[in-house]
Amino acid sequence: GRYLATICVDRLATLGEALGVLGVENPEQPSQSNLEVALEPVLEELERLLGTRLSAPPVGGPLGVNVAGRLIGFRTCDHAYTVWLMKETLQTLQSPEKAHVAEIGGGFGGVALFAAKMGIGHYTVYDLLHVNSIQAYYLLKSLPGDKVSLYGEPAGGATVAIQPHFAFGTDQARIDLTLNQDSFPEIPSAVVVDYLRNIRLRSRMFLSLNQEAQAPSGDGDERQGWVSKLVKDVGGFRRLRRSPYWMRAGYTEEVYAVEAS
Repeated sequence: GRYLATICVDRLATLGEALGVLGVENPEQPSQSNLEVALEPVLEELERLLGTRLSAPPVGGPLGVNVAGRLIGFRTCDHAYTVWLMKETLQTLQSPEKAHVAEIGGGFGGVALFAAKMGIGHYTVYDLLHVNSIQAYYLLKSLPGDKVSLYGEPAGGATVAIQPHFAFGTDQARIDLTLNQDSFPEIPSAVVVDYLRNIRLRSRMFLSLNQEAQAPSGDGDERQGWVSKLVKDVGGFRRLRRSPYWMRAGYTEEVYAVEAS
């Protein structure tokens, strides 16, 4: 109840800080907490900047807080920020509405939904088959049916495509930007290396939003992967930017350009 609501309000305030709608709190200069400001004006300005309604669709029983008739869910602000960040990154290549973005590991499809709402031209999610089914349900319930294509279907005028994980290594279409958010460290490093090699072949840029705790994983001395090190080991990438991830403490934003071979 209150714990979840506090997290959702905190994410909304953090998104406000990330996009410059609210000033960043400074422990050296105590002032009013951003958790105590009026949320409606913040939400209104965020929607103007994002170019879309900031709300979770009523699909799958989402939990969150109601602000001015919008349901702000646990990950709503995270997903909107990720798309905003991708659009800012894509500006160095071409207009986002003409771009092809791929996401490896798309969760329930929240980032893909905001990508469609915020004007990314073509967005493909690659994931495990059972997760694809969740993404298909969520996106087909949240977007017009002709905007979503499933594995084996012609893309037609769809803006979001849902594909199995193994298709990333066999598809030939060029990608402007590949995203991985909150999963590469938990995937076996050998699998991540294969993904990175295919990113190097197919994509112009790579965006990683991941934690770097390298916590124990599995039996023995095995630990979670560190994306930055794995990228360096694979080679062929040039890091353009590294910074703390605005939306979650302990996470890092990294943008890489794929170097011409």
